[in-house]
Amino acid sequence: MVDESYQWHRFNNFGKLPPVDFQLSNVAPIILEEIASTFARGQVLVLPTETVYGFCGLLDEPVIRSIFKIKKRPPDISLPIVCDGLETVINQLASRDDSRGFERLMKLATAFWPGALTIVVNRSGEFNLDIGGGTTGAIGVRVSANPLTRLVAKLVGPMVATSANLHGTKPMTKASEVDRALNGWLNGQVAGGITTGASLIGEASTVVDVSSLKITILRTGPIAGDEINRVLGEPIVVKTR
Repeated sequence: MVDESYQWHRFNNFGKLPPVDFQLSNVAPIILEEIASTFARGQVLVLPTETVYGFCGLLDEPVIRSIFKIKKRPPDISLPIVCDGLETVINQLASRDDSRGFERLMKLATAFWPGALTIVVNRSGEFNLDIGGGTTGAIGVRVSANPLTRLVAKLVGPMVATSANLHGTKPMTKASEVDRALNGWLNGQVAGGITTGASLIGEASTVVDVSSLKITILRTGPIAGDEINRVLGEPIVVKTR
């Protein structure tokens, strides 16, 4: 496996600092500490996934409001949640009371995670944070194939994560786009970001809703409906706009 290269971009009171290069295999602890403390202060960072770059922050109401504001996202469209692994989703977020949805989650996660599939499930009764659209109902969860983003999620816990762009515009997929944004329209709105030298898929994750009787693909993406159908063995409906 190739050890991916990354750059840590951050700001101080005087502006954007020179980026710090690192590789995941020998990342200095101080970099991880800086990233974790940035999230702990309630700030938003741009992180890479295997699909596109994303705005990420802790599961905290002020952070969620900040991401909606930065992205200019309608408040009724909920934010997805990125976790370090399936165990976190099971223990903290997904409802076990919905046995049908839970079984579908387990099958899809086993087949496609870590990977480019966001799975919409009924939330645990203990998870009542408003991530858009209210404090009840279904939530979208994913485990990214990007090892750095999984490591950050392991350090700080589940994160809200949505593509790094203004709502309705093309997500950022290149390090150069993130760098320009951090020097431009994102300056002062986010605390910084991490870019990767690796190529991204360039397409947002497939979103499949397994929370109700019908299985519905809410957004097409890298994982095709036929692949999901083969795993679940149930009819799939593709939502049309």
